[in-house]
Amino acid sequence: MKDGNKPMKVPVKIIADARYNDEKTVAVSTAQEMDVSPNGKEIVFINRGEVFVTSVESGMTKRITNTAERERTVSFSPDGRAVLYASERNGSWNLYQTKLTREEEMYFFNSTVLKEEVVLESKNETFQPAFSPDGKEVAFLEERTALKVINLESKAVREVMPADKNYSYSDGDQTYSWSPDGKWFLVNFLQPQQWIEEVGLIKADGKESVINLTRSGYGDYAPKFVMDGKMIIWGSGRDGLKAQASWGGQSDIYAMFLTEEGWDRFNLTKEEYALLKEKEKEEKKKKKGDKKDEDEDEDEDKEEGEDEDKDKDEIKLKEMMIDFDGIYDRTKRLTIHSASIMDAVVSKDGDKLYYMARFEKGFDLWETNLRTRETKILMKLGAKGGGMELSKDGKYLFVV
Repeated sequence: MKDGNKPMKVPVKIIADARYNDEKTVAVSTAQEMDVSPNGKEIVFINRGEVFVTSVESGMTKRITNTAERERTVSFSPDGRAVLYASERNGSWNLYQTKLTREEEMYFFNSTVLKEEVVLESKNETFQPAFSPDGKEVAFLEERTALKVINLESKAVREVMPADKNYSYSDGDQTYSWSPDGKWFLVNFLQPQQWIEEVGLIKADGKESVINLTRSGYGDYAPKFVMDGKMIIWGSGRDGLKAQASWGGQSDIYAMFLTEEGWDRFNLTKEEYALLKEKEKEEKKKKKGDKKDEDEDEDEDKEEGEDEDKDKDEIKLKEMMIDFDGIYDRTKRLTIHSASIMDAVVSKDGDKLYYMARFEKGFDLWETNLRTRETKILMKLGAKGGGMELSKDGKYLFVV
């Protein structure tokens, strides 16, 4: 300060860093995909590229993955103790599973210790994995079009359907489905002479060619087994408005019955079916009584060994019956109106069809009684898209 001057305040400005939280809570309002556990008590889903599991009853939710990479295509193992998914790591899509490690813990949503394992890592793109019904193998798509299977114990990989049977425009546009006995796959495929998707059946051992089930000349897509493998359903564009420049096409849900017995049962009238159900109920009562008598007469000093314990842990699968004689005649249109259809399932007893269809602003949940043909909106959703899954016991329908 110079002589004679008075002191004065000097304005000082200090630039501070912006103040904000490093973490923020984001509301989880949507799920991109989901799968229901075998016991129907948990749902695994994807949100913002991570895997979560939630309790159906309480809504208690646990985050399963915490990675910088994206996860997708989630599903439960048949015993419900593992979650399977694909993740984009190390420069390609690979397959992983996370398991419950403590025997006393039954659910993911309240588990304490989880362990992630590599199912398959390779330079090729591998995703859309699905456990076999016995849990010993995992099917997946390689390079988006080839259907392959890996044995979880030996890590041996076999090709079920080659890549030249399909063409992928975008991830997720290819579908396949294990049969309930694990011996077959339902697939979409293209024929060399025409660029139209058909529904096919192919053996899971990969030793035989695909069998064309639809042969319609129109687009047939998204096949799945229902009613424990007695029926298959798929979407078909053969009846509705045809697409112009790839837009505006309509679909219906079609069904094919794999046995003559299943076909005859489905075509019973409402009255005939009621009489049959009454008869079956009485037979079931009698059978239950006979079994009770047999159990009382059994020797209780049964020897229990290691083999018996091993058999107890094995998942026993009932062989699926397929009668190829006349199979093309056992086909029926299930929907009463063509529409833009997103997904469909059939009730466990084959009485009801549930499907997501759009007639107005968005997709709504519809129900058709397959015996009376009565059709109604079950729930107004107005959704942009989505999917659904029926619980294993057939009591609950989950929509995402």
